[in-house]
Amino acid sequence: MGLIKMMLLFLLFLFLEFYLLVRVVYLFGVGFLLIELGLSALAGVLILKWVGRGWLKRIKLSLVDGELPAGDILNGFLVYLGAIFLLFPGIISDIIGVLLVFSLTRQLLKHAFWWILVKLYGARTHYEYF
Repeated sequence: MGLIKMMLLFLLFLFLEFYLLVRVVYLFGVGFLLIELGLSALAGVLILKWVGRGWLKRIKLSLVDGELPAGDILNGFLVYLGAIFLLFPGIISDIIGVLLVFSLTRQLLKHAFWWILVKLYGARTHYEYF
């Protein structure tokens, strides 16, 4: 994907975020928006703190047992990414963050991601590890 396409996609994302924030303020008021943004940021910080404690411990235990911790690495990374999205102010970023934090939706997103890689690039990977 070219740099210009990525920049246009990012600008579209910012425009949609701003539009939704304005709509939420119009429909529910500034107070509701501030509470939503504050709670999502707090959830992001707590998730980062929670994941940080257990993620590396699980990876170390897997390595000690002689197992490949690829699934733990990918899951931990996606939860971290979801928590960071929760820290960003915006409705779309909060939705993406929640989808990445919850295990069921994270698994569905991982399957969709690998399906897209195989379809677009003919990727041959060790999918069974994930």
